[in-house]
Amino acid sequence: MKYIISTLIILIIIKTGNAQGCSDAGICSIDFSGESSKTVLSIQQSFGLHDTDGTSIFKTSLSGKINAFGMFAFVELPFYYTQGKLGSLSGVGDIMLSFGIPYHDFIFNLGFKIPTNDANKLDGKNPLPMAYQTSQATTDLLLVINYKYKSYKFSSGYQHILSNNNNNEYFNLNEGNTYSSINIRRGNDIFLSAKREFAFEKIGYLLGFNTIYRLQKSIVVSPNILNSHPFIEEPEKYKVSDSQGLTLNLIGSINYQIDNKNIIVLDLGLPLNFRKDIRDGLKRVFEANLKFNYSF
Repeated sequence: MKYIISTLIILIIIKTGNAQGCSDAGICSIDFSGESSKTVLSIQQSFGLHDTDGTSIFKTSLSGKINAFGMFAFVELPFYYTQGKLGSLSGVGDIMLSFGIPYHDFIFNLGFKIPTNDANKLDGKNPLPMAYQTSQATTDLLLVINYKYKSYKFSSGYQHILSNNNNNEYFNLNEGNTYSSINIRRGNDIFLSAKREFAFEKIGYLLGFNTIYRLQKSIVVSPNILNSHPFIEEPEKYKVSDSQGLTLNLIGSINYQIDNKNIIVLDLGLPLNFRKDIRDGLKRVFEANLKFNYSF
């Protein structure tokens, strides 16, 4: 009965959440926990909805976490398939790497996000916006501190863009308003997360939230460049209003331990608050992840 009640609470919270948007440039995607003393291999299937035109985002990822010599390392390789009214794309996503050192109840983490393309994949000859792209086309540094107190987990971090190779060419003129993500340069993020675990024999639950604050406004090239001289050296750029600010996400998960080596985890997330302009493609109105972990 306890299992049923706890599961219903999680599902009710997720079902009644005010879904508006989500933004994660990578810092929430890395497994910074480092709690297991074993090597863990994972396969994960994710589904997300981006609300601009009902774009569906499917992600299949393979990841591994190795614990040795009092430290741990994590790597993830994702594959994306996106589909919406403007077209479809597929391909390898950005590679995630992290290294962590536990110290008492803390874990200090250093991570990197490595791009796999320039975020300008086309559907035929048509440029597609960032929501369809499989890469953010940036090399990022990730710094995260984890702290655990009894059944509570806290994380804080910072994501800094080291280099940007974004060559996206999408723009849309809609009723006199210009929507462009041409060569978009997004800002850096700070991150805070708090979670509460509930454990019942083989079944575990988690409820919490994470917040991401975008420190700077996005910068894009004006579509006017398309009508300019082809050899122009300094294209017109402008800062995007309302592209910085806070995103708040409600998160919940259910895990079932099959045996000592195998665990199935279902993660669900809904945004409660979001930045008004998220043309960097990171907005989600809903996201669910199903993951299988094998440890040895």
